[in-house]
Amino acid sequence: QFIQKLLEKLSSCISNLDTHNGDSKRVLYGQEMAVLMEMKNKEFQDKFKQVFGMKYKAFVNLYRLEMSKEELLKQKFTIANAAFSVGYSPSEYTKQFKSYFGLTPSQYRKSQITQL
Repeated sequence: QFIQKLLEKLSSCISNLDTHNGDSKRVLYGQEMAVLMEMKNKEFQDKFKQVFGMKYKAFVNLYRLEMSKEELLKQKFTIANAAFSVGYSPSEYTKQFKSYFGLTPSQYRKSQITQL
């Protein structure tokens, strides 16, 4: 029941924001999601970690980075465009991307284009 409700809230809470003159995807912060789930923040955070094995913030970061992979494969998008599209500055984006995937965005793009 928790998972189903959470997934419904997550899918409905992604909204477009105008950031850096482009569309950015936004996922609600933990406290905002807790309110939507009708739970206290700590209760939500603990339940999320128990069910998914990771903190909500880590999940949000991973989700944003996964969304950006599609943008990286579009030739017209620069690394900065991909970063802005998911609400990161280019330097923070590169740092987070490498931390999660073990490659920089440029390395990922080259590896995927080579495979095509």
